[in-house]
Amino acid sequence: DLQAAGVRRVRKAKPDENSTRVALQLTAGKTLHAILPADGWQILDIVRNMGPDGATPGPVIGYLSRKELDAQDRKWISAAPSAEIWNWTRDKTDNKKFYTYPAAHLATAVYVEMIYSAIPALFTAAIDPLVISDIHQTTMELLTAGLALMEDDPKADIPRGAALLKTGFDSLRLGASAEMAVEGR
Repeated sequence: DLQAAGVRRVRKAKPDENSTRVALQLTAGKTLHAILPADGWQILDIVRNMGPDGATPGPVIGYLSRKELDAQDRKWISAAPSAEIWNWTRDKTDNKKFYTYPAAHLATAVYVEMIYSAIPALFTAAIDPLVISDIHQTTMELLTAGLALMEDDPKADIPRGAALLKTGFDSLRLGASAEMAVEGR
C-alpha cells in the first residue's frame, strides 16, 4: 500500500515520529550494549537511571560524544562498573549499539530509561490506522503521489515521481528546522 510506504519513509526520515520509551536492563559488567529491543532501529536518547528495579527514577544520564569521553579520560572504557550510569555515547558504526560510562554493575541490576525509534509496523489491512502527526499531512500526500507515479506501470512517470519524493523529503527537513526554531525560544 502506497500510504503505508509513505508513513514508513516519513518515520525513517524523522525517527522521533515513532519513538518509544522503555526501562532497559543493561548487560552486567559491559560498557558496550547491543540490546535495543527487537522493534527498534535507532537509539534517540538514554535519559536517566531507573534503579535496580527498573521503576525508580534516578539521576539523569548525560550524552557525550566519543571524542569528549576520550578527552576526559582515555581509560573510561575500562572504568570500574557502577550501579549508576553517568554518561552514554553512540556507536557510530551501528545505530543499535551504545556505550555507557561507567560499565553496568556486576552484581546489582542496572536499568536506564531509553527512548528509541521503533521500526514502523507493516500494514496488514486497509483499515489499519496511519499513525503520524497531522503536521506531516502534506509530506504524506507528496510521498504517496511520488511513489504512485514511480510504480511499475506503463503510465509511470519516474521524473515527476522523483520530484514529488524530493519535495516531500524537503518538507520534512523544513518542518524539522521550524520545530528547532520554536523549541529554541
